[in-house]
Amino acid sequence: MPFFTWPLPPGVHSQRLSHFFDKVNNLHRDLKSAMAKDTIQGIMQEVDELLETPGDLENLPPSQKHCVATHLLTGLESALRHLSRGLPEGTATFNYSAGTQLSVEVQKRRDGNVTLSLNQAKMQLNWNLAQESAHRGLSMVGLVSTPGMGKLLAEAPLVLEPEKQVAPHGTHKDSLLTVSPVLLSEVISVFLSRKDTQNLSSPVTFTFSHNLVTSEPKREVLCVFWDHGQNGCGHWATAGCKTLGTRDGSTTCRFNSKSLSHFFDKVNNLHRDFKAVVAKDTIQGLMQEVDELLETPGDLETLPPSQKHCVATHLLTGLESALTHLSRVLPEGTSTFNYSAGTQLSLEVQKQGVCNVTLSLNQAKMQLNWNLAQESCYTGMDKLLAEAPLLLEPEKKVAPHGTHKDFLPRVSPVLLSDVVSAFLSSNDTQNLSSPVTFTFSHPLVTPTPRHKVLCVSWDHSQNGSHWTTAGCRTVSTRGGSTTCHCTHLSSFAVLMAHYHVQDDDPVLSLITCLGLGVSLLCLVLAALTFLLCRAIQNTSTSLHLQLSLCLLLAHLLFLTAIDRTQPKVPRCPHPARPGVLNSGARLPGS
Repeated sequence: MPFFTWPLPPGVHSQRLSHFFDKVNNLHRDLKSAMAKDTIQGIMQEVDELLETPGDLENLPPSQKHCVATHLLTGLESALRHLSRGLPEGTATFNYSAGTQLSVEVQKRRDGNVTLSLNQAKMQLNWNLAQESAHRGLSMVGLVSTPGMGKLLAEAPLVLEPEKQVAPHGTHKDSLLTVSPVLLSEVISVFLSRKDTQNLSSPVTFTFSHNLVTSEPKREVLCVFWDHGQNGCGHWATAGCKTLGTRDGSTTCRFNSKSLSHFFDKVNNLHRDFKAVVAKDTIQGLMQEVDELLETPGDLETLPPSQKHCVATHLLTGLESALTHLSRVLPEGTSTFNYSAGTQLSLEVQKQGVCNVTLSLNQAKMQLNWNLAQESCYTGMDKLLAEAPLLLEPEKKVAPHGTHKDFLPRVSPVLLSDVVSAFLSSNDTQNLSSPVTFTFSHPLVTPTPRHKVLCVSWDHSQNGSHWTTAGCRTVSTRGGSTTCHCTHLSSFAVLMAHYHVQDDDPVLSLITCLGLGVSLLCLVLAALTFLLCRAIQNTSTSLHLQLSLCLLLAHLLFLTAIDRTQPKVPRCPHPARPGVLNSGARLPGS
């Protein structure tokens, strides 16, 4: 295992701290994998002793104490991540006299959640967060508790999110809000196998034990994290932290990743100092960030469906605008970009002139008559567009064949294909002079009367975003392929629309069976009467006999064959009518 050093923080002069780093760096020299556990124990022992007897560190001004705390926390995390790679598979726990604790779990790649517990804290996270995408060996998760770190973090500033910077209830709204934070719990640090812990795909949950506190209007229990800041001295911050609940000396916190803000920060950095000669590189970088965002959406998955749809709309329209702008300076020709999560971009630039253009991706193909055509495919967009509503045209709002016409169907759409966006150099793409043909590849489906394959586009209306069939026509569906004609450009996909119709009501079914049973009995008696009673036999009774036999056969057919039809329909749309059939059993002269 390679040797590494843990240097002194710059600008801090402390004999106690210098002595600490000398001893720690001596532990690192000639380190071997077999000694990893002993080295971890030695480092944690030194940290425990430093925080128990800080010496001249207590004489430093608060700002320098915060810098020392930041340096210790980041250095300890880096050292433990490095050293834990040499630990055997399993769980290890270390306890020290001043209350410092360490719990490490080392496992092979697996799914599911992992829970690490210390005396005053517990952490739960998805095991996939710890695993590096390119690493195939063991992965680890570690949790460190350093009670003595509170001495160095005293008087540390707290930076609140804007929504938390409001005056408490009962104070004047124009009063300037000043916050005095008091540390309730121990300081907990987490380290994973992966180094990038700022863009996690799922939140991490912590439960802290602390002294019992009484809730008051001017007091609030907050979950915070230590932000190192640009100057390296750091502060407490609430961004991305949610306090789930405080009860009986325990507080549960959820720390969310910052996928969306992280994405826009990286994208906006790509646009800075943009030059035409690097347009292709900028497009590649932009599409790479989109691909990574859709592959690991992070806290986006915890948003309600309506907010997910707004994010999808914002991403689709923003990406269309960015690509249209960037592609104007590309040289003539065809460019294709492919990314690991399945996102694709095919772009063709031509000289002025009318010609047919065909662009193909793995799961879609587009043909149109235009000068500049572009097409993008987003494999991961279904995570944001799940549960998106479907707005049908009036002619498609009919009940499926085989159901009663008075039943209003409910439609549940299921996304079959990738989401494909198409755009031109022209800004007017809503009223094209000739339709655009799309061919989508998707899993094999068998259309039924209650299941229809529909070509749809994503509508960014003021009333909310939704799928719509307006302007798109489903030409054909064969095998695992569907062809669509659309008269505008937007983001397109193929949906399987499932029509929900009213299911059988057991009460109505019982009434139907009883009514038809009584009718059958009466019809049998009437037929026997007309057939065997010679005193009343004439032309009229002969006609009544034939009518009774016809009704008898009709009722019998209804009872025996209705459950064998496809699709299944309600057994009796008008359950009161079977009783009327008894009039066919009246005797002449009655």
